[in-house]
Amino acid sequence: MFQRVNALLESEGNVLVEKHEDVIVEAMTVVNDFQKPLKAFVLNNPQEFIGENTEETYKNIRVFSEVGTSQFIAEVSNLYGGVIQEQTITEDKGIAEYL
Repeated sequence: MFQRVNALLESEGNVLVEKHEDVIVEAMTVVNDFQKPLKAFVLNNPQEFIGENTEETYKNIRVFSEVGTSQFIAEVSNLYGGVIQEQTITEDKGIAEYL
């Protein structure tokens, strides 16, 4: 998600941040808070991650966390990117408003 936010900021600059600051802040807050459900899932389902040894168990938890976080960030990025795009389309009708 942060790559997409950075790409938007580079292409649109401060105008994007000013127009959609609330959406960007909300998306980043949601992403930062995602560690809580991940931790809760691991703690509530330890049997899912137990490996042959401690290293294997840590690896299982790390892989689950990386995959889960990646998927979550992709979904949040698409969701909030769509919100920003919808806001931009409704705010800037351009010539279509006159046709």
